Amino acid sequence: MHLPRMLVAVCAVLGAIAPAVAADLTLHTYHSTPPFVTGDGKGLTYELADYMTRKSNGALTVKVSVLPRGRVDRAVQAADFSGAVPWVFPAWFKDKDRTRYLWSEALFADKNIIVSSPAKRIDYTGPDSLAGTRFAGVLGHSYAGIDDLVKSGQIRRQDARNEESNLKKVAAGRADATLLPGSAADFLVPQLGIADRIHVSANPQSQYTRHLLLGQGSAELLRQVDAIVVEMKSDPAWQEILKKYRIESD
Repeated sequence: MHLPRMLVAVCAVLGAIAPAVAADLTLHTYHSTPPFVTGDGKGLTYELADYMTRKSNGALTVKVSVLPRGRVDRAVQAADFSGAVPWVFPAWFKDKDRTRYLWSEALFADKNIIVSSPAKRIDYTGPDSLAGTRFAGVLGHSYAGIDDLVKSGQIRRQDARNEESNLKKVAAGRADATLLPGSAADFLVPQLGIADRIHVSANPQSQYTRHLLLGQGSAELLRQVDAIVVEMKSDPAWQEILKKYRIESD
């Protein structure tokens, strides 16, 4: 039995104007400390998810899943990976040539800095600058060049669970130096009130840009994501979010 032509036409019009169902996009992040995660459901990663949802014009519903680094690695290696990993740099995923995964435009530029005690002031010129120091590291983290000096006994490494604990140790004189992202230091140092009890080296240990990583099968998703990321740089709403976390935009 055929539907009357008028009913078919009405159904077609309604289908055309009905809002599309938003696709779910999960941000799988191992950056679980400030400024990226500052509390339960709070922090820059959650603000990024909300912002992307709003700016997608109904195409995306973006959520956050905080996971250990090992689980994120396993997720992105799966052939059907359909999420994204925020705040990462290609070299950290052995993808300097950007051929293993898809990469968004840069979210913002960052750097790793050396923070030391004023009593053991360190102006970083390379890993040898830290020889003879008590270095406060984060449990499970690797530090290029520094780890070699730890193995040779030239640096005494003492680990804590996060960068905040290490900053407190340096400020209290219980460690000589630590390394952390500039974005983390800019957020934490004023919050902890320790600016007058630490020295920040003018020379960074490394510099990099932070991106979203997507799977090779997500070319269309990358197009949607990049359309949002490109607009961020000139969007006052996003600039206000960065300002709240004391992050300088490019």
